[in-house]
Amino acid sequence: MKLAPVVSILISLLFLAPPLACAEDDVFATIDKVVDAYGGRARLMGIDAYRLEASMNAVRRGEQADIIRIVEGVDRFELMLRYPSQTEVRVFKEGQTWQGSDPNNLAVVQGPPGAAIVLQSARINIVKLLDNMRLRVRQGSESPANTVLQLRLSTNLWVRALIDKATHHVIATQSLMQMGKQTMLFETQYSDFRKIDGVLFAFHEEKYAGGMHMGSIDVKQIEINPNPERLKLPSSAKELAP
Repeated sequence: MKLAPVVSILISLLFLAPPLACAEDDVFATIDKVVDAYGGRARLMGIDAYRLEASMNAVRRGEQADIIRIVEGVDRFELMLRYPSQTEVRVFKEGQTWQGSDPNNLAVVQGPPGAAIVLQSARINIVKLLDNMRLRVRQGSESPANTVLQLRLSTNLWVRALIDKATHHVIATQSLMQMGKQTMLFETQYSDFRKIDGVLFAFHEEKYAGGMHMGSIDVKQIEINPNPERLKLPSSAKELAP
């Protein structure tokens, strides 16, 4: 898979051009097509929560990691990454963010680290966010093959989706954080789309931060509306399934 051309498209389409003046009807129509491609509003609304397990090749670290990702609506996101050298836990819940190495002993994080977790949650929930917050969505640049929708989350945070016009799949997201003079850019590319219980998920992700390739994620399984016990992170890294 050649990644560089996709990154080039992202940079040119997503952030080098301002949002277009576009009728709300056009933006809403695009969102409706995306929602339909992902299974339809009824099916998406039927997902109260899901649990994702995956493996990650962290190329910048030179390590492999096991991942558990728990998503509940657009207000709760939990992530556990188990590297051979350490464990990382990130949590976003009702606007607050936490981080640490043990889900039972997390510290509140603010500033750029907290904002990065907020943006990660937004990228993961991009389809629901576009639908739920459609009045705030703006049309971005477009090409014959792709179009961009932009959602500003706050005064210094926003996320954009690169949408394939043929499939209406979100094939990439990009988010930007501005903290004073500091700017951080995060990108995710999506592929290997599959349906679970009629809902579309990407089973492969390529991750970038500040233009650097950070690694890739391959999904092993996704459980939709699992038993409540499955919506809890393991109490220790040893309990994380291999």
